[in-house]
Amino acid sequence: PRLALGEALAEIGRTSFSTFLGSHVGRVLVLAVGDSVGDVLALAPKAYRLSMSFGEVRVVSREARRLVFECFDLPAFIETYQVGTVQGVFEHFGVTGRVRVSLQDIANGAVEASW
Repeated sequence: PRLALGEALAEIGRTSFSTFLGSHVGRVLVLAVGDSVGDVLALAPKAYRLSMSFGEVRVVSREARRLVFECFDLPAFIETYQVGTVQGVFEHFGVTGRVRVSLQDIANGAVEASW
């Protein structure tokens, strides 16, 4: 209750990676790619397919220390909760990163993660 709604959603999003990692599917996927932030973030399309019954996530650009993914038909708080999810990955790996979002509408947009 002490946070604004957007901040609260981002805070909940920050816990989603550790929650996913606590599941059998999450452990298997993450252990399969190792301990690279970029490799784990690139798992987003598969992780979303396995954990949600709506929307789609696609990696559209991947460079050293930068990844961009697009969300399609994903009305799941892209600019707050999903940003928090990426921040949770950064925190898990102990890296400092930046997340930027470009929204087309409530369910479609791009997320850029750099570290």
